[in-house]
Amino acid sequence: MKPWVGAVLAGGVWSLAFPHPSFALAGWLTPALLLALSLAPRPTRIMALGYVAGLTHYLTSLYWVLHIPYPPGAITGWLALSCYCALYPAIWVWFCWMIFPAQDASGLAEAWLRLRRMPLKHRMLWPLQCGLAWVALEWLRGWMLTGFPWNLLANSQIEFTPLALFASITGVLGVSLVVAWCSVGMLAATTGSAHLKGVARCKRIVTDAAPALGFLTLALTVSWLYTNSRELQVVPRGKLRIAMVQPSIPQQVIWDSYGDEKKAIERWEQLKKLTLEANSTKPDIIIWPEASAPLSARRMPDESVHVEPVEELAQNLGTPMIIGADEAVVEIREGQMFPSAARNSCFLLDANGKISAGYGKRHLVMFGEYVPFEKWFP
Repeated sequence: MKPWVGAVLAGGVWSLAFPHPSFALAGWLTPALLLALSLAPRPTRIMALGYVAGLTHYLTSLYWVLHIPYPPGAITGWLALSCYCALYPAIWVWFCWMIFPAQDASGLAEAWLRLRRMPLKHRMLWPLQCGLAWVALEWLRGWMLTGFPWNLLANSQIEFTPLALFASITGVLGVSLVVAWCSVGMLAATTGSAHLKGVARCKRIVTDAAPALGFLTLALTVSWLYTNSRELQVVPRGKLRIAMVQPSIPQQVIWDSYGDEKKAIERWEQLKKLTLEANSTKPDIIIWPEASAPLSARRMPDESVHVEPVEELAQNLGTPMIIGADEAVVEIREGQMFPSAARNSCFLLDANGKISAGYGKRHLVMFGEYVPFEKWFP
């Protein structure tokens, strides 16, 4: 198989782990395939193969960026975001092969052969180092440039409930560590024992993969015990009746309504009608989706927030509401109001229509909610 075809194949398998079709097994195969199919004699070639694999994955899994109703920006964002994210798997495969216990001048040309005679300590340690490196890079991707924590390896295991519950203890990166460590551990155990046959090979595989598989067993056991103990601590506190309002307005319609008063009013009337219907079920609280309010909230210099039509609606309904809205931070210069910043926010309104709490999204989506280094571009 040509190395570049192999890299594309690894990236394609990686994408199968996420919607759609959400094939969980592909998540376990991905780290091993990335390493196996990016192996090359030169470090630059390793990084290039890892980049191609990552680019294939992100181009095929971030297709939703193309739904932004501004084609030039959508295509540019899709390409730029994919090219940026592909750097992380490239760095990962390069790092993993650079720390591979090479003990002679042949470099990586005979990596699989050297696995056969490598000391047990190195055969066990290398997969763990690779797993930790994977987690470190996922964490970094989740914070750099406000972060883009999409398609973490752990997300592919959402349907594997016993393992997914491990995230309640360690966070989502703990699940990523389990999957990455086991994947690389099985790769090293199976390839390093290829020269053996029968029982001897089985013993070698079990021995080499024992730390990773042991950690998997520990994660599943601890998750089960923790979940059961938490369920025993649950104290009934009554019931809360929630009404979710989902207007299902096409993105193009939302986009067109900005700056068009008539279309904004149409959006408002549709959302108001659905909210009145939801309130007829006598809920304890009504919830709107993200950025659903047709008119922006205004945060004044005194930190007061105003969303006049929604406040009036909540007061008339007599029902608390949680709404998603764009928020314009206003500053006053020479007696006139000017927007100084924009936020993607949500607000809690009480039964009297007063805003009692609010939150502005901190980790914005690159090329969807902001453009990195936009001030540098004309």
